[in-house]
Amino acid sequence: KHRLGFKSTRPLADFLPTLTIAAKNLATEVGVTVSSNDSLDDIVDNISKEIQVMLNSGDQSKISSAQSYQAQLASISGRAEAIQSTQQNIFNAMDMISVSNKYALGL
Repeated sequence: KHRLGFKSTRPLADFLPTLTIAAKNLATEVGVTVSSNDSLDDIVDNISKEIQVMLNSGDQSKISSAQSYQAQLASISGRAEAIQSTQQNIFNAMDMISVSNKYALGL
């Protein structure tokens, strides 16, 4: 949490909605329509596709905007991946503790 810049008193899962909101805001800036059912991965994929279209447009102002959007998207994606990785590590550690406890109890 410290590495990600989050308060240590809040669970990591609390930050995924914050990242989804940031991704939805970026999608609006880029011009991507987002439904309420879209996952963070869906939103990121759609933004990435639109950024690629902007980069390939040949219009210097669109290319400049796309580069800025790319940086914002990379930040959102990086934070989401870090949270998901950390959560997976926590789940793995809990699973190992469970196996150790079962072994210790002879189950």
